[in-house]
Amino acid sequence: MLTSAQLSHWYGAMLKPAAEFLANGGYVDIKGSAYQVNPPWTRMERWEEQAGYSPSTTAAVIAGLITAADIAKAVGDPSAAHWYEKRADDFSAMIESSMFTTTGPHGNGRYFLRITQNTNPNDGNGISGSNGRPALDEREVLDPGFLELVRYGVRAANDPHILDSLPEVDDTNLPDNLRVHYELPCDGGAPVPGWRRYGNDGYGERTSNGGVYIGGDTSQRGRVWPFLTGERGHYELERAKANSHGAIGQSNLNALKDTYVRAMECFANDGLMLPEQVWEGIGSNATYDFVTGEGTNGATALAWTHAEYVKLVKSLSDQNTWDSYQIVRDRYVAKFNSTYPQMFLRGTNNGWATTRMNLVNDNTWQIDGVVFGGGANERFKFDVNADWSKNFGDNNNDGIGDSFGADIMITGGTGTYTITFKEDAKSYTVTKN
Repeated sequence: MLTSAQLSHWYGAMLKPAAEFLANGGYVDIKGSAYQVNPPWTRMERWEEQAGYSPSTTAAVIAGLITAADIAKAVGDPSAAHWYEKRADDFSAMIESSMFTTTGPHGNGRYFLRITQNTNPNDGNGISGSNGRPALDEREVLDPGFLELVRYGVRAANDPHILDSLPEVDDTNLPDNLRVHYELPCDGGAPVPGWRRYGNDGYGERTSNGGVYIGGDTSQRGRVWPFLTGERGHYELERAKANSHGAIGQSNLNALKDTYVRAMECFANDGLMLPEQVWEGIGSNATYDFVTGEGTNGATALAWTHAEYVKLVKSLSDQNTWDSYQIVRDRYVAKFNSTYPQMFLRGTNNGWATTRMNLVNDNTWQIDGVVFGGGANERFKFDVNADWSKNFGDNNNDGIGDSFGADIMITGGTGTYTITFKEDAKSYTVTKN
């Protein structure tokens, strides 16, 4: 634990510069490689291979900013705290509109992308190939990394966009190059689940002869990574809790242990070392005669995998994800039932920017402290996705929201207001304080 003096020192020396970069970006020049970073765009996503807008990277940025804001408040820097929270809210508001496709070729066409080069996840732009693999339409490439949104507390485990993305990433009928999920043998018992990093991954043994990774060979294939089984176990813990109002029974815990802990233990070698990747049986196995469900020539032991195993066991024991952030979850994950994942107020009060509303009861969104002027043109609307794709105004001035309706006028003059929107009845109230 840091003393107050130590916290203040390291906040100024280390944390604040990092948080400022997460919030604002900047110009980077590393050994002659120069580029501009405009968050949440990233030069390198979690696999250090692609630039663009990544759900997993954005989750980490948002969690970092909210925790930085908490520390900023503790050391007496409220203006920085406010800015970090605002930027985190801005990034959160754009996740679905910029990283969730509704025109994908897999399943029902609705799922999170691995990464997108711009903020249009439906335009079919290509993402470059790496490790010998060809470039593909960004919508072709599935990646379980979107579950980091749940792990870090940015989205609920039962968020509709999260749930929409699971069938595609779990689809075992996809072509092998695009398939991510495999069921693997485990000590003669029930098969256990494993996932590749993403479809079209080339970071692994060659399918032509099972030989080792050599750089740009077009037959290379990324295999199943055991630590992703641990990440999925963490998600399933949070999903079980979300489906039971935050509680989880012993039978559910036992089932999670028997699936995800057992799987990771099955992936270990005879020395109990957990590998980077395990063989899933695709392509020639002539060179090394790997055993399906056991380690390949990737790094063994991989500290990342061992850490994920320890965290999973700890999380199941605690019945709470170990590296989840409660202050992030409290900000972004609803404690009440709602039809919409979020709601924003947009109007003349904020220059038609997005101000997040709070879910204060089942299906009830509210925001306090909204300041309007006394002009005749003060007005606002409700915006679900922060992109106007689903919004409510009022065509009849009757307190009932109409889809894509007219702006709602403020008639009470200059003052501070509390505004409430009820999803079920589409009704709203505007109360001057």
